[in-house]
Amino acid sequence: MDAWYVFVNLDAGVRLASLAPGSVYDRVRRIKRHLADRVPAGWTPHWFRHTHATSLLLAGAPPLYVSRRLGHADVMTTLDLYGWVTEDAELAALDWRRLASGWKEDGDA
Repeated sequence: MDAWYVFVNLDAGVRLASLAPGSVYDRVRRIKRHLADRVPAGWTPHWFRHTHATSLLLAGAPPLYVSRRLGHADVMTTLDLYGWVTEDAELAALDWRRLASGWKEDGDA
């Protein structure tokens, strides 16, 4: 499945080969025209890349794996762009009630 593409050639040339970036952007422009206000005005194919990276990190994929998948030369690039995803997920996973159960409330002596 690693060789499967979201945007593939169905018209001419090698069938099911990946589309060139320009062709993908053209196709997205046509989709946006067809769907009009049902998609955000700034929506681009690059959103798929961000969604993919975010989904992998939220699923627990190691940042190094995500970095390689995105083609980043350095894992720090990935962490700079997507580090907030793992931080937010870690905060959401904390059991705050358990952690705060021993804290004193106002008026407790």
